[in-house]
Parts: sequence; structure tokens; C-alpha cells
Amino acid sequence: AMADRILSQRRLIAQMSLKQDMNRLYSLYPHPAIGLMTGTEWIQFLILHAERHLKQLSGFLTQKSTVK
Repeated sequence: AMADRILSQRRLIAQMSLKQDMNRLYSLYPHPAIGLMTGTEWIQFLILHAERHLKQLSGFLTQKSTVK
């Protein structure tokens, strides 16, 4: 379901990062709220952000199953 898709995307991001030009990993890219981040920082951010959503989904699904 949703959690499987998020985990799949996380694996895809990690795999894609290994195939990229190393210069891109150290170039700076803007984040609208955080500011400039390297490609490596973006990858780490996206993985942590996906984990956060997994925890939110888990909490939501737990609450939903106890309401019934």
C-alpha cells in the first residue's frame, strides 16, 4: 500500500544517487525553507522525510483501527 510505495521510492532514491555524477552530489541546490543544500544533503533529507511520513501513516492507521 502507501508504506510500500514510500519504501520503494526510498530505495530508488538511494540507487539513483549511486549512479550520479559525483560533482552533482556536492553542488548546491535550493530548498524553499531550509536554503542551500548539497545533493548529498538532499538525498539524506528525502530519506528522513519519507521515514517521517511512514511514522505518520503508521500512527494514522493505528488510530483508525482502534476507532472501529
